[in-house]
Amino acid sequence: MWLLLDKCAKGLLSVVLPVSCACCGCAVGGLAEGSVCESCWQKVRRPDFRRACCRRCTKPYPVEIAECDLCKDLAFRKAVYCGVYEGAIRNVVLELKTLPHLPKKAKQLLFDTYLEASLSCDVIVPVPLHPDRLKERGYNQAEVIAKALSQMTGIEVDSISLIRVRKTVKNRAWATRTDRIRELKGAFRICKPRRIANRSVLLIDDLYTTGSTATACAQALLDSGAKDVSVITLARRL
Repeated sequence: MWLLLDKCAKGLLSVVLPVSCACCGCAVGGLAEGSVCESCWQKVRRPDFRRACCRRCTKPYPVEIAECDLCKDLAFRKAVYCGVYEGAIRNVVLELKTLPHLPKKAKQLLFDTYLEASLSCDVIVPVPLHPDRLKERGYNQAEVIAKALSQMTGIEVDSISLIRVRKTVKNRAWATRTDRIRELKGAFRICKPRRIANRSVLLIDDLYTTGSTATACAQALLDSGAKDVSVITLARRL
């Protein structure tokens, strides 16, 4: 608890006091931008769902395809992201590791992405941390994002039904998508299936890399009776 309070105090000071942009060094305009200036927020590479992409994982392609080679064995129905993992969005993802705060700019991008992607769901579920990791950090960054979207949409957040029952090694640069899917198999479980059954679930996380974490969670949700599972993340590596 004290560790979390210390993190929050230091984080709030960095927001309240005049700071330089974490991306370019220019002065930050105010609380809405967090520690990133308006100019860098404008440079965020956002997905355009009207343009050609994989309709399942929304990765851009020269021509529109229903399902690309990267997502053929993934369990979720659709995955979308707010911006490419670079610049302002990357900074938000990294700051969420140490401070449970989402800048207003990031919240707006999250809401805009939800609307533009025409997502619909009955319940929002954050990707859970393992209990040991949650105790160490003091909060779940995916839950921070989930609660922000809930406040803007009125859709409830379920932070207790999906749990992480097994520790896994952090995403390694050399690991293939197949390696990650194999490693994460059985890492998640539904402890309250009645809260999930026959409901459309929107799964939330901070970063989409291979889709392995999202598909492991989605499979657990579907196995417990979820109607379907979509995914939204703040950032995606392309």
